[in-house]
Amino acid sequence: MVNMLKLKKKGQAAAAAATFLAILAGLLVVFVILVSPEDRDALLNDGVTDGGIEDSTTDNVEEKILLEEYPGKVDYLSLDEVEHSLAAVRIYTNTESVTLKEKDSVYTKNGIFSEDVGEFSFSISDLDNTDSVVFSFAINDGQGNLAIIFNEEELYNSPITVGDSPIITVPDNLIAEDNVITFQVSSPGIAFWKTNFASLINLKVVGRYTDLGYQSASNTFLVSETEYDNLESLELQFQPDCDYDEVGRLIISINDYNIYSGVPDCGLSMVPIEFSPEVVYQGENQITFYTEYEEYELSHIKIMSQLEEIDYTTYYFELSHEEEESVQDEDSYVELTLEFTDDTSEKTGYVSINGDRNHFDTREISYAIDISDDIVSGNNAVQINPSTTIELRELVVELKED
Repeated sequence: MVNMLKLKKKGQAAAAAATFLAILAGLLVVFVILVSPEDRDALLNDGVTDGGIEDSTTDNVEEKILLEEYPGKVDYLSLDEVEHSLAAVRIYTNTESVTLKEKDSVYTKNGIFSEDVGEFSFSISDLDNTDSVVFSFAINDGQGNLAIIFNEEELYNSPITVGDSPIITVPDNLIAEDNVITFQVSSPGIAFWKTNFASLINLKVVGRYTDLGYQSASNTFLVSETEYDNLESLELQFQPDCDYDEVGRLIISINDYNIYSGVPDCGLSMVPIEFSPEVVYQGENQITFYTEYEEYELSHIKIMSQLEEIDYTTYYFELSHEEEESVQDEDSYVELTLEFTDDTSEKTGYVSINGDRNHFDTREISYAIDISDDIVSGNNAVQINPSTTIELRELVVELKED
């Protein structure tokens, strides 16, 4: 009986122990599920991470590209102003009297049985620049009234007076390239036995001709690509020598676009004229000076280009605390690579990393710089400051294993 009681107590104790172990195992499972993945991994692997290597944040750093950009052309300007000096210019119109036609004599008569009409023709080769035409002659002999018709328009009709030398002004609207002057004398009327006539000598047609061969002058100036891309404003400067009371308007154009029209102060030491950058081209440009009449001498001619300050692009990349520690521990390093478009021209300048400048000077198509000493944890700034205008195909910053 006693033995039976002992066996019964032992069975109850075993059952209780089994129940306790089951509850404990369940609690352990719940604990493992609820802890973080890193702690779970350490717990299940006896403090060792995957692969059998002890856990270390810096040892987990991997190689990667931190920054990749395609800058293209990066300009360089050594000055904020470019001066284009041009040769002095003299422009003028030369107006003088010229003899258009001369003739020794003309004879005309009018009688009851016969009539002769005298003619005098002449041409004007440059009609646009010829005006103030005057016709003169001397009356050598004759009687009656003399009529003179210019291009079918009567300009003169007076009694003939031997020895007179009439001067006839021809209106500009009657002048043509080809002109005919006709001479006629009046009819004797009922005195049929008489014949009226006129003998004219020293006939001359004189006009005022303006030579426009030097009315304008042109110069050229070159605008570089870098200057063109960074133009802010333009100004023309010159010193005029002229007679203010006699000269006509001075007209100045650049690439056929008028930038000035007027009479400048002829006594001013320097005339400044601002004009828009939109009127100039990259490369060759033409400036033309033109006077309506009379003379200008223009000296100390300059075109001044005011350039915008170049605002170099700043690029940014992030570096984590673990990555920065890896660099400091020399387990990895940060490399910046410049990829150019050619391997012949000289490329010089600076790469600024967080304000620290790293010089580069190469003819190669690719150039790499270790910038590990300049980087910081968090945000990092990169700026390219060339000493010559360069074509930069690609800018890459990489974290690499040492």
